[in-house]
Amino acid sequence: MSIFEHVFRLFHERRPTTMKPTLLLLALHAMALTALVIERPCCTIASHIPAHFGRNISDDIPELLHGEIVSARPFDACGDVIENDVAGRIVLVVRGKCNFAYKALQAQKANASAIVVMDDKPKVHDEVWGVHMISDGNASDIVIPSVFVAYQTGAALLAQLQQDANLPPLVTLNSTGQGVATFRQHSIFEGIVLYVLSTSVMFVLLSALCFVLSKIVAWYQQTARTRAARRLPLRQYHVKADEDVCSICLESFDDGVWLKVLPCDHEFHQGCIDPWLQHRNGNCPLCKREALDGDVCVDGIWANHHTGLGSWLPYILVSNENNYSVQMFLYGVIMMLPLLVAVALGYFTVDL
Repeated sequence: MSIFEHVFRLFHERRPTTMKPTLLLLALHAMALTALVIERPCCTIASHIPAHFGRNISDDIPELLHGEIVSARPFDACGDVIENDVAGRIVLVVRGKCNFAYKALQAQKANASAIVVMDDKPKVHDEVWGVHMISDGNASDIVIPSVFVAYQTGAALLAQLQQDANLPPLVTLNSTGQGVATFRQHSIFEGIVLYVLSTSVMFVLLSALCFVLSKIVAWYQQTARTRAARRLPLRQYHVKADEDVCSICLESFDDGVWLKVLPCDHEFHQGCIDPWLQHRNGNCPLCKREALDGDVCVDGIWANHHTGLGSWLPYILVSNENNYSVQMFLYGVIMMLPLLVAVALGYFTVDL
């Protein structure tokens, strides 16, 4: 049985009251998380967060701050003065309307020994505080200790005050269990799992986006080639002394057939050269000279971009090898670098 359980048992068994302070002191030092002990009515332990101004409990009062607690009037302590008598006692006020330092200063002017500020909203079980008791201005004149407690703790104290005003709660503040205002931090395992899941999902999405973009660019490139091939001029062929043949199908030109003429003046069957230009190459099959308009070719589109992404990203998106796996991987790597940094910072940075 722990020391604290012994304390409760002794209280309920009506042991001599002279033993209570000694056992309570032992319990306070034995319980690593002890912060605020409500001794009357016996016995409740709650945590508190110390203020960043005023006297720290562990500085000038190394052991305990002990006394009766009373509520302030007005309860928020934001008026010109605290109207009721709180001299020599610990005063309970509620959060809100004015800053923590002003509340503490008003309590000090009323000669209170300390101030306990309760939250104005209930806290879910295991929820951590994101509260810092700081001053908006100069709080160097504040010397009394100030602490912040949960709504549930303050409500319990208020209920006891309303039940018996002549016997106010007796509380002890202890420095060993001061809470730290923080936000929930992911464990290393949670961070790794969330990191892997988020990056995997984003990689799949970016890969799919890259695939769709490559298809769109390839479709546009294909339709542009088709339009450019259709714009090439036609010429009706007439039999000459020397028999001419189509360099693609190697068949002779019939008299009166319409041939497609490339900018290099080479002639081909329309049914032969159109598929060549649209699906295979935009250059003349004979002299390799560019046959289509420059603005429909990859080289033509990006001719003015010789540095940075413009010099090689188009070839990733619309490569003639159609190696979409490589295209998606490279494009995903490009897009993932800033995302990886953002995710790593988001999960492994501690918010204080």
